[in-house]
Amino acid sequence: DIVLLEKILRLLNKKDCTDSELYLPVATAVHAEKPSSTSAYSIGINFAKVENYREAFTYLEQAVELCPDCGDRAAYILKAGQVASFLGNSAKAKEYARMLIELDPESAEGYMLIGDAIAGAASACDDGALGMRAAYWVASDYYARARSMGDETLQERASRKIGSCEKQFPTVEDIFTVGKAVGDSFKVGAIPGCPCAGETTRIRVR
Repeated sequence: DIVLLEKILRLLNKKDCTDSELYLPVATAVHAEKPSSTSAYSIGINFAKVENYREAFTYLEQAVELCPDCGDRAAYILKAGQVASFLGNSAKAKEYARMLIELDPESAEGYMLIGDAIAGAASACDDGALGMRAAYWVASDYYARARSMGDETLQERASRKIGSCEKQFPTVEDIFTVGKAVGDSFKVGAIPGCPCAGETTRIRVR
């Protein structure tokens, strides 16, 4: 009885009982009959709470698709991108980050998300030389950009991520071996699957 289920769902939402065991089965049943961006997002968030990230991503993607121009679109895109990054789907995470930045060119979270997508898939950039290390340079560049436009909390988060990237930078010996020097410009090669292929950065050492 969809009418009854809708009443139960409204009551659960009103009482903020989203952690109830009833919530997910009722919400998914209502969503199946009357899909909306709001219900898809709520279900996605609740699946994420119980660490079922694959199901969460499915519903968060629906939330984005069902909200082409609604006021919550940026929030839906960000969460979908964050879960994609967590799942190791760097291509999707970067796609959502670009969508977020298209909505708001000053979106610090968008640049953080690109940094996460690149750092999380750095191994895909391994060309046997500096490729994998270069991914951390590029990720650090995006984190630095986010830090320059974010609030204090985001600045601290970005600084921690930059610090993690710096631990993966090459040594002076590493770059000397390939005939490079600190401060040189470096273009990441066109490596299949590398999320920062073709991007230009600057050589740094740890």
